[in-house]
Amino acid sequence: MRLKFTGHNTKPQIKYVNPETLRKRCGKPQNTACFNENSQWTEKNNVLKITFNPVIYLNNKLKGSAKKEALAHEKRHFRDFRGLARQLRSELTDRIQKRRYSSDYMENRWAWFHYDLCLASRAYHKRIGAMVDICIRPSSSRPH
Repeated sequence: MRLKFTGHNTKPQIKYVNPETLRKRCGKPQNTACFNENSQWTEKNNVLKITFNPVIYLNNKLKGSAKKEALAHEKRHFRDFRGLARQLRSELTDRIQKRRYSSDYMENRWAWFHYDLCLASRAYHKRIGAMVDICIRPSSSRPH
């Protein structure tokens, strides 16, 4: 098994969208901005391919300091994502090298990656007094 892990170190694309598109892309009632890692993974021909295409969606009606603050906020979410993605890559590389990788492990690890990303967002929002997400813990045990 080989690992192809891309997109986690690229700067997020910034898209200015109308409020309706922002709500659709973010999947929740956001009115200023949101970060989305746009991730997927596949296994084919003995290659585990993980792809991220990070995007920050900003309300195109924002101006001045509101725009700067929203962008800075979403860049913080991106930094949290990048740290967790690097950790994921390291763990997968180690598992593959030790021949301890399986599709079941990946499905479980993927669920925990997204849970950890939600927890990071929640902690940041709680610290700054913003609305917090509800993070649903995976039903499986945390992979080691």
